[in-house]
Amino acid sequence: FVLDNIGHANSESGTVSISTDFDALVINQNNLSFSSIEVNSQVLVTVPVSLDADAPLGEMYTISLMAISDDGFVTNFTTTFTSPSCSAESSEVQINLVTDYYANETSWLLSNSNGDIINQVGLGDLDSEQTYVDFFCMDMNAYYTFEIEDDYGDGIFSEGYSIVICGETIASGAIFGNGEIVNFISGCDQTLELGCTDPLYLNYNMDAVVDDGSCESFIIGLKELKNSIQIYPNPASSKINIELASLEVKSITLLQMEGKQILEIPVSSDTRTEVNITDLDAGFYLIKIKLQSGEIISKSIVVM
Repeated sequence: FVLDNIGHANSESGTVSISTDFDALVINQNNLSFSSIEVNSQVLVTVPVSLDADAPLGEMYTISLMAISDDGFVTNFTTTFTSPSCSAESSEVQINLVTDYYANETSWLLSNSNGDIINQVGLGDLDSEQTYVDFFCMDMNAYYTFEIEDDYGDGIFSEGYSIVICGETIASGAIFGNGEIVNFISGCDQTLELGCTDPLYLNYNMDAVVDDGSCESFIIGLKELKNSIQIYPNPASSKINIELASLEVKSITLLQMEGKQILEIPVSSDTRTEVNITDLDAGFYLIKIKLQSGEIISKSIVVM
């Protein structure tokens, strides 16, 4: 907030009292001090506040301030906010559309990376020369596709459409002929790496943060999975390293060849796990790796 001295005398320093009518809003400092303000000068007052994670969604609330200088000048100010429409685990996506006279020619569709339709507007569903604003709570940092079409092939003779996320317009258009497709991320960062995030697919991208639905239609077979796991040295006498690539592992166990479990190896977030085998007798053993997807892979090792 800005305190502005528009009078004809300097103002002395003073205090600002802050209050709210919203229980879910925490004002971290209810009273703040400000310095003296010369004529035609300003002082910026910063009020630290925080909103509870479980605050009611889409509810309007106010913050009120009363500033009093030591020489008796007083001013009051109230501002209104609205709590987020979506939970902390989701992102709000706003789709705006301004139709022209030929609104019956326009249709649009919103879908996720699996091709599931989130919302759609068909031909004839829109009224002419109207403004439509739709809000959607979507999975945080997920991949979505917006498709807009014009049945006549000349776009929209108005502002057209826009997609707004985190207060920023990430896409807009009106003169798009028969239509256009916009792919976007439901989050503030539109630069996150896209790709296949499932390690069981051949085109898995270990750098991808957002799955764009590009995973190929066939899954890596057990042979490829087994080859992607490296155990070394083998033979070994004191320790072995298990390289799991980027596989999602549920459990790792070490067994005797007849199937008796000797050791359960902790699964860590690292791609490499080191196992101490100094207490094992010389001989052949099995390493059994169970993946989160249910597959079980076994590899033999030799202890010297």
